[in-house]
Amino acid sequence: MMKRMIAALFAVMLVFTAALIPASAQATGNPRVVDNADLLSAEEEQALTTRLAGMSDEFGYDVVMVTVPDLNNADFSFRGTVLDYADRYYETHGYSKDGVLVLITLKSEEGYRNITFSTSGKCKRRLNEDEQNQILDNALEYHNPDRGGYYDFMSSLAQGMEKALPLHVEWYKLPLALLIGFVISIIIMLILKGQLKSVRMQHGAKVYTRPGSMHVTASRDTFLYRTVNRTAKPKDNGGGGSRTSSGG
Repeated sequence: MMKRMIAALFAVMLVFTAALIPASAQATGNPRVVDNADLLSAEEEQALTTRLAGMSDEFGYDVVMVTVPDLNNADFSFRGTVLDYADRYYETHGYSKDGVLVLITLKSEEGYRNITFSTSGKCKRRLNEDEQNQILDNALEYHNPDRGGYYDFMSSLAQGMEKALPLHVEWYKLPLALLIGFVISIIIMLILKGQLKSVRMQHGAKVYTRPGSMHVTASRDTFLYRTVNRTAKPKDNGGGGSRTSSGG
């Protein structure tokens, strides 16, 4: 019974620990770079595709970059904004429910260039708006496409996402999971203990025998062994002198 209680304790602790650590999804094999605006050379597009494919396989999310000259000629319906274009592109091109798409539009609905992030599923929590802005600001500061072309800029965006997308569990969650699991396990053990009301310490085996179930049909005494202790008799060394006796 004690082994079962210990097993239940560890099982509950593992369940609560796993519950606080979300599992990774599965990325698809769909295109990682779609350069409809022709911002990259063939070699640059291949290099960026390889990098994003590696990130997608490692993290379990679809990481995609799409460039378009403008919002015209879309093969899907959207509400006319850059963000809705990015969201609908991701949804209509067979990507998984968990992922991120970076859309670079040379001419947005307002007439100027726009870079936007579209996150889906678990990536909404992994890559919040503040992190998106930080990644974009860093890329524009060190690799502005107006000065050095789009490949370094897009690679910098990929580098920023590479740091932000991996699972980061806050330090307090693991002790919290262990504490919750321990408390639940104690409750389970107390419940199991309460069900053992008929079990208590016994000083003999009489309570474990059923009356009238044991019948002795034959008995005998069997001699098994004998123990003999031998002691050496003291020797008389003799000697002279008078011998005295008394009586009465």
